[in-house]
Amino acid sequence: MKTLFSILVPALLLTSSLCAQNSIEILVGPNIANMTIPDNLIQGTVWSSKYGFAISSSVTFDLLNNLTLSPGVRFIQKGINAEFPFGPGVIIHASTTNNYAEIPVYFNYKIYDSPTRVFIQAGPTYSFLLASNGKTTSDLGDWSSNTRSEYESHDFSLDFGLRTETIINSEFSFVATLSFSRGLINISASNKYEQTRDFRLMIGLSRIF
Repeated sequence: MKTLFSILVPALLLTSSLCAQNSIEILVGPNIANMTIPDNLIQGTVWSSKYGFAISSSVTFDLLNNLTLSPGVRFIQKGINAEFPFGPGVIIHASTTNNYAEIPVYFNYKIYDSPTRVFIQAGPTYSFLLASNGKTTSDLGDWSSNTRSEYESHDFSLDFGLRTETIINSEFSFVATLSFSRGLINISASNKYEQTRDFRLMIGLSRIF
């Protein structure tokens, strides 16, 4: 993984340096994660979203009139929460946290220009599972375990949403993105069928160079 990122990041910077107009940005924000609900677990299970965070770095450069491209790298927390009965009067609270390194490649189409530029943003994301941890709490006690073997080592999703850029000065802009991510493949390594579903709000700075 370190080798992959050591190759990818310089490649992104080199690609951007060949373009007439380019910028580099860092974004951070919360991620509201969920998964499709498997149909072969304990009856009466109540599912809820898992709150995590994401941090990303990317370069953005012009392709065509009103169209830009933003490849990058991102660390993100995903997962799901659940509650289910376990005997008379006992409720188990379970939480799964999956940490991913991701390579998003976004196309940005400008639909509004001034004073804040607004873009429709969409593109694929390839994800590599770094770690997976499960935690359960109840009146019977607390447990935690490494659940990495329960999930596939990769994921592939399609992301789409809105992107805004507000110019601060000749070099810096404030960037905000609101996006939905839909996993397209089964991430479960067992007989369950699970796909990721995420909402993200990210903010940060972009610098022209």
